[in-house]
Amino acid sequence: MLRWIVGNMSNTHRAVRVSGRLDPGLSRWTWLVKWILLIPHLVVLGVLWVAFVVLSVVALVAIVVSGRYPRALFGFNVGVLRWAWRVGFYGYAVGGTDRYPPFTLADVPDYPARLEVEWPDRLSRPKALVKWWLLAIPHYMVVVLLVGAGRTAVPGTDGAGAGVFGLGLIGVLVVIALVALLFTGRYPRGIFDAVMGLNRWVLRVAAYAALMTDCYPPFRLDQGGDEPVPVTGDGATRVASVPSRPPGGAPAPATARVPDGRTMVVAPPVDVAEAHDDGPPGASRPPPTTPAPPSTGRSLLLVVGSVVSALAVLVAGAGVAGLVADRVARDAGGFLATGVGSATTNGVALRTDPLRIDAAQPDAAARVFGEIALRASSNRGGTVFVGIGPTAEVSRYLGGAAQGVWRTGAVDGRGAAARVDEIAGRPAVAPPGGQTFWAARASGPGTTAASWTPVPGDWTAVVMNADGTGPVSAGVQLAARVPVLGLASAAAVWTALGMLVIGVAVIVGAASGSRPGTSEVAR
Repeated sequence: MLRWIVGNMSNTHRAVRVSGRLDPGLSRWTWLVKWILLIPHLVVLGVLWVAFVVLSVVALVAIVVSGRYPRALFGFNVGVLRWAWRVGFYGYAVGGTDRYPPFTLADVPDYPARLEVEWPDRLSRPKALVKWWLLAIPHYMVVVLLVGAGRTAVPGTDGAGAGVFGLGLIGVLVVIALVALLFTGRYPRGIFDAVMGLNRWVLRVAAYAALMTDCYPPFRLDQGGDEPVPVTGDGATRVASVPSRPPGGAPAPATARVPDGRTMVVAPPVDVAEAHDDGPPGASRPPPTTPAPPSTGRSLLLVVGSVVSALAVLVAGAGVAGLVADRVARDAGGFLATGVGSATTNGVALRTDPLRIDAAQPDAAARVFGEIALRASSNRGGTVFVGIGPTAEVSRYLGGAAQGVWRTGAVDGRGAAARVDEIAGRPAVAPPGGQTFWAARASGPGTTAASWTPVPGDWTAVVMNADGTGPVSAGVQLAARVPVLGLASAAAVWTALGMLVIGVAVIVGAASGSRPGTSEVAR
């Protein structure tokens, strides 16, 4: 069972190869502005990651059906990982070069950061169903520590918590290295080697979770700029770390420990044999190859098809949620209601900001929302008044009185929340039930609801004590019939299905028409 889960872990260094070369003479100051210089790349990567996720789902289906990862999709997704690695190496995942990353999915042999993933002839069908979520869980826990994730609550100026993202071990080490670069003009080599090893770990996990290989990522920190070279001793594969090639010079010999404790020295250049599952120990095989990314035109088609498919999924999700709400979430009166929000003011009234309904489309709000109900219940057990009236009349009625304005768009570290802004003034007004300007009103003990059909104008809703005195403390709920919800949700589902068919057709067309091509992994 364990063998089935991890596969041939010793061959992971052949399946995923990550390298980086620390540039000499890095600028002390450039890293301070790289976050600005990287904005174009981050915008492009945002779109490419959407395509990466969608194409990984398509690849999952293909693997389960055929046991193969479509070559064009493989080349594209490797290109996205490669692009992200170059950006990270230039930016704040390493900061090891001042050379601006190229805008291409293809491998650039002379760029300091490179990534290759060997295309597998066959992939396990059952493993594809579980490895990206179940088998990779131990590695996900490590990756969280390396790259940082989650939120930490820190006190805000208003006393509320503010959410910030945690900084992982990679980020901490890179910050230390860049600060050292700022003051000394040198990037510490030891930190560079460690950061390369940590990034290599993350990228191996990313390739495994993206179904690109069945080789389980090793729990091993392979430090240094270059991938370790596999060597064999006593029939077992060992890994040797090879120092980076100095500019214009020959690489230093590689060393590795063999089982009897001796050190094996490999003086490049040398052909190194590797033991693997499909051959006897010591047998060699051709250098691994990575499919070249599709052409620019076909890559754009893959992106377009992926974005359309992703939007289709979002629209379908909204449509299904709307259909469910239309069938099961309505109350006995046929209303869809929000949660009950509690608010308190020391004034005589809780009121909303003005709501304007455009006179150019007088029936639009009524057609969409239908009848609206404002419900309130006193938290103090008294008689509560609920009213909706023209903003000008409500302002005259409450003019000079203490009141609270209910702001519903406030956001703190815990999410959306209601906030009441207090306005000082006199402690009482005439009872609201005696006013004649209300378009809708209701008064009574317990939960009281005022129903209203929207019409053009500026409107304000209020919740008060029936006697016009303060303070006011009430639970408030807004409900609406939303008669178009069922029809609109069904239309959204059918539209999403059409979009999904188009998106998948574009992806299949772009993938099937791609010319096969490979790039040899650098040895």
